[in-house]
Amino acid sequence: MRLFVYGFLVVTVLTGVAFAQWPAMPVPGNSQESSAFAIQEALARPSASLSAYHLNLDNLRRFYGGRNLAPAWQGGVQQDRDAAVALAALEGAGADGLDPAVYHIAAIRLRQSLGSPAAMAEADLLLTAGVLDYMHDLRGGRIAPSQIENGVELPVTWFDSVSSLSNALVSGALQQTLMSLQPPHQEYENLKAGLSRYRAIEGEGGWSQISAIPQEGDEAAFASLWRRLAVEDPGLNAEPETATAFQDAIRRYQSQNGLEETGAVGKETLATLNIPVRQRIGQIVANMERWRWLPAFQQQYIEVNTADATLKVVDHGKIVLTSRIIAGKPATPTPIFAAQVVALTVNPYWNIPTTIARKEILPKERRHPGYMASQHIFVAGDGTLKQRPGAGNALGFLKLEMPNRFDSYLHDTPARRLFARNDRHFSHGCMRVQQIEPLASYALTGDAAAAKDKLEALIATGVNQRISLDKTLPVYVLYWTAIADQDGAVGFRPDIYGRDGRLLAALAGHLLGRVSLNVNCQAVSAG
Repeated sequence: MRLFVYGFLVVTVLTGVAFAQWPAMPVPGNSQESSAFAIQEALARPSASLSAYHLNLDNLRRFYGGRNLAPAWQGGVQQDRDAAVALAALEGAGADGLDPAVYHIAAIRLRQSLGSPAAMAEADLLLTAGVLDYMHDLRGGRIAPSQIENGVELPVTWFDSVSSLSNALVSGALQQTLMSLQPPHQEYENLKAGLSRYRAIEGEGGWSQISAIPQEGDEAAFASLWRRLAVEDPGLNAEPETATAFQDAIRRYQSQNGLEETGAVGKETLATLNIPVRQRIGQIVANMERWRWLPAFQQQYIEVNTADATLKVVDHGKIVLTSRIIAGKPATPTPIFAAQVVALTVNPYWNIPTTIARKEILPKERRHPGYMASQHIFVAGDGTLKQRPGAGNALGFLKLEMPNRFDSYLHDTPARRLFARNDRHFSHGCMRVQQIEPLASYALTGDAAAAKDKLEALIATGVNQRISLDKTLPVYVLYWTAIADQDGAVGFRPDIYGRDGRLLAALAGHLLGRVSLNVNCQAVSAG
């Protein structure tokens, strides 16, 4: 026995696993000791079948070490109840856009049916591993944003799934703990309802493709269009198929999906109608994953949706301001990040980024000498290009200072005609705000109109001024291509930056070769 324990400790040291308090090997006597012996044996020398699940042995050893190797899910009434709660949560993981298959449910059931001490020990280990993975995935996402792209920087919160599960079992609060891990955002709950709804649509056969734009007098084509619209707008089933009802239904569909509201089916509307339900489900799943990256929002904040090119200000749960914005072009996407507005600059200078200076400004100056002077652009002392304040300044008259590593800001613009466009992705990555003056007023005073006269007077001076905020204002620059209401009705936006596609591909690869992401104290990105 001593030889086994010595050998086991040598193996753990060689593998870099530190055990602060690893209990002595029990001598099998009663069933509890037999289970503890089988668990320690399985952790020390995982069988080939157990090793195939790529379990995080560090987490499992820490979890069971804290329990004196006692099984977590068998041996008593409470353990049986906890096991039922845990298995129900894993089996229901699909409701959150997760894949129940990766949480070892079939393997657990098989081993439970065998009933031998070794099989039951492995069942206990697999259920623990599955729950730890599930907690990790639901709390912070299956994949960290940094694994997808560089253009994401969100707050990081620390989440120790081992301690959380251990405490939940000790306190008898497993169900409450698992329920608390879901993102604390109503938008996530709405998407969850939307996912259920669109899976039901898929289960009923989805929707038919509309082969062409219906022409006047083609009753069969219009009947087909009506049926297609009614799949996502079931209220149509109770309405007569009149010309007015058709126009209203099409406008609702266009409004829901961010299309130009013409009331007629054009090429863009037709293409949107023909996107398969399977693709829509994927969009919902991708957006739910991105919601899991986020922390709880504060009471007052600005939220930007770059996919939709819109902005809203939320004050204690109430939307107090909305605005169209101009976001980055597909070639220069606006990043996903969180920042704090710390100041407002009136009549700002534009510090021209090096890439813009090299690729755009200097070539124009070479082709047309005097171009820079005509645009009030000059070479600063550090060799960079700057544009003086004024009516033609690229930042307009107002800029919200929100330091971030991307140098992406909310600001005014002289090219206000672009706000009338339905697709508003034209910038180099910054965000031009149509309602910039009300937004600046809110940032300064907490009211969208209170500082209007003051701001207009400051702008009129033409003087560059920086006004620090008394209280910083959080900004979340996000990317939502699926937006649901509380009834599960979902509006979709084009994946203008290809982020849905990359995320879904990464998730698919992650599921195929699932490796536990938990570590002893996993740093879970909240953004």
